[in-house]
Amino acid sequence: MSSEESVESVRVRVSPEYGLFRGKHGMRFRTEYGLETWLHAHLSPLLASMGYEVLIFGRQVATDTDGRIDLLGLDARGGIYVIELKVSSAEADVVAQVVDYRGWAEDRNRESLISIAARGRYSIDLEEAFERRFGYSLPGPQDTPPTLIVIAESFTPRAARAILHLDRAGFDAKAFRYSVQDEHLSLVCHRDARGTSISRREPDVSAPRPPRPHLVRHDVVEFWGIFSRASSDQIVLFDDVHEHYRAWFAGWSTPTTEIREFWKLSFGQHLAALLYSSEDWTRVYVRPDARTDPHFGSTVPSMRLRKTDGHRVVAYCRNLTDA
Repeated sequence: MSSEESVESVRVRVSPEYGLFRGKHGMRFRTEYGLETWLHAHLSPLLASMGYEVLIFGRQVATDTDGRIDLLGLDARGGIYVIELKVSSAEADVVAQVVDYRGWAEDRNRESLISIAARGRYSIDLEEAFERRFGYSLPGPQDTPPTLIVIAESFTPRAARAILHLDRAGFDAKAFRYSVQDEHLSLVCHRDARGTSISRREPDVSAPRPPRPHLVRHDVVEFWGIFSRASSDQIVLFDDVHEHYRAWFAGWSTPTTEIREFWKLSFGQHLAALLYSSEDWTRVYVRPDARTDPHFGSTVPSMRLRKTDGHRVVAYCRNLTDA
C-alpha cells in the first residue's frame, strides 16, 4: 500500500453532541457509538458523492453467528451493503469479520430484509423507505454478492492489503478512512502501490438498469417536460441535464417537500426510464472532448448508440421528424 490517499467524498459537518474531541492528531470521535450514530444519519450522501447510492436501513443487526453488523444498506438494485466501522485503526482481523457477515447476508431474501428493518430500533417500513429513496418498488433477491465496506480512522498495512486482495478476488470489498477536519467529516479512499483506487466507484449512468417507466419519480417527469420544451439543442450532455435539474430542484422544492434531490446515479436511472420508449429523444454516446461544448448548436458531434470507439460520454439526441 502506498501512503498516497485522496479525499473523494463531500464533507459533512459533525455537531458536538456526537462526541468529537481534539486529540493529538486532530479531531476524533470519543467512541465507536458516536461514529456509528453519526454515520447512520449521514453516510448516504458521503457514499453517493463517490457513486454509491445506498439506503441505510439497519443498525447493529444480529447475525446467526453471534455477530452484529454495524450498518446494513441496500443500493438501487436491491444489492446488500454490509458496513463495518472502526473508530480507530482497523486490524487484519476485520477481514474475517466482514467475510463472516457476507455469508449471512447472502442468505437473506426480500422478506427477511423487510422484517429486519421493521424489528430494528427505528421500525423502518423498508418497502416505503426504498420507494421514497429510489422512486420505485423494492426488487426481489439479486444475484450479485453483498458489498463489504470497512470505514476506519486508519488501516494497518496488513488490513489494507487484505481488503484489496478480497476486492480483486471478486468479493467487492472496499476500505475508506474517515477524516475529520474543522468539524467536517469526509471519506478518503485508499490507493494501492500503483495508484489504483480500491474504493471509488464511478457512477454508471451510461448503462443503468431503469425502473419501470410508470414508476419514474414525478419531479424528474416535471423537470424533463420543462427542460425539453425550453431547450432548442439537438443534443444535450447528461452532465449538463443533471446540473439543470439540480438548479431547477432548488427552486422547485420547499421546506415541506418530502423527497430530496437525486444524486447523479439515481437521476440517470429515472431519466433513462422516462425516455426508454420516447419517440422524441434517444440516448447516445459522444467522445469526451464533446464535454467542452455542452450546447452543440448546429454542430453535431460524432455519436454512437453503444459505448464504442472512444464514445463513452452519455448524451441525449433529439429525434428529428420530417415537416
